[in-house]
Amino acid sequence: MSSLHTAFSYLVDRLREVKTVKNLRVKDEGSLVLELEQPGFFESVMIYLVAGELSAGFIKKAVNGNTRADINTLFIVSSDLLPEAGTVSQPSEAMRLLLDLYAGKIYSYTVIGQTVKIFVTTQGNCIV
Repeated sequence: MSSLHTAFSYLVDRLREVKTVKNLRVKDEGSLVLELEQPGFFESVMIYLVAGELSAGFIKKAVNGNTRADINTLFIVSSDLLPEAGTVSQPSEAMRLLLDLYAGKIYSYTVIGQTVKIFVTTQGNCIV
């Protein structure tokens, strides 16, 4: 079983336990859409888990299309796509775009065995 499959299954299972998450629909392996119940309204969120190469073009197309449809977009990337802890590197165009979209943060996941951890990396902690 791939890390993406393990992380995606974990995410879907955890989201289905959240009382404010409504109408969760898996689009394909690595993407899902859900409605999040807020006080007085619902908001739609499209979540993409990314394990391989990530292009700025794909990010732009997804964000623009989702925004036109009034859907929020969240990318969660494999920690394999981040620099190793304690190292400094220039982010790719795609990573710079995510840093811009999420105010200097990148949402990431790692899988060790069957254990999944989803976390936030800030620009100052890992990527310069």
